[in-house]
Amino acid sequence: MRLLLRLCKKNDIEKLKQIGIKTFYETYAESIEKSNIEVYINQEFDDRELQRQIESTHTFYYLAYSQGEIIGYMKINDTPGQTILKDPDSLEIEKLYLLHSHQGCDYGNHLLKRATDIAAKMGKKYLWLRVMECNKEALGFFEKQSFKIVSTNSFFMGYSEKRNFMMRKNLI
Repeated sequence: MRLLLRLCKKNDIEKLKQIGIKTFYETYAESIEKSNIEVYINQEFDDRELQRQIESTHTFYYLAYSQGEIIGYMKINDTPGQTILKDPDSLEIEKLYLLHSHQGCDYGNHLLKRATDIAAKMGKKYLWLRVMECNKEALGFFEKQSFKIVSTNSFFMGYSEKRNFMMRKNLI
């Protein structure tokens, strides 16, 4: 099936929130306590924060459409908008989510290719991202795409400590 990616604008905030919240629940409802998910969602999908990020020249959200329906989204960050590394030679994929009903249909590959193409046009040497330890499906997907685990870090989601794998894929 064909995938259309569209850069988010301010008038897309409600659509972005809806797909972001839905995909996050689908991904983590069985592995993260609901109260911690609620804290995360309230922070990450705050209207003012999303507007600030969309207006940034260093953060880019893309909505993914198939047959006119939003099926996922991606958030990429250039320096200085990156969450941890802030390396001018890199592009961060902070979020890449698809509805469960559209996983395994090659859409993830298309999103990742778009991020790779953007990074190449920007002259970046590598992509990096973080995957939560409990998200085995995403970890396997990114490993198949030649991302390698380079480190781990701990963080709090709500009131619970979690662990991320930091992964990297060289482009040149």
